[in-house]
Amino acid sequence: MRTRTSRRSGDPRTARRTDREAPSPLRRFSIRLNNRPAAQNRHVLIAALTSAGFTNYPSEWWHWSFSDRYWAVMRRELHAIYGPVEESLLDEGSR
Repeated sequence: MRTRTSRRSGDPRTARRTDREAPSPLRRFSIRLNNRPAAQNRHVLIAALTSAGFTNYPSEWWHWSFSDRYWAVMRRELHAIYGPVEESLLDEGSR
């Protein structure tokens, strides 16, 4: 599995994986699972996160959103609570 390294440091220890580089047979909620416990667990996850106000990205079963732009659009909110974070702030947090 390939990784994409951080733009600033180039350090593989801080590399981030991307969806395109890490495909999974369980990518979509709509995929029928042959494993009954896994399917039941996924339904528990859906119920818990949805009832807590999270919004799922339909093409990525593991990707949930809360209070960002995608969440606001999907829930028909007037605006997102959270916005983009400046990259410089991310760099400061990793020190």
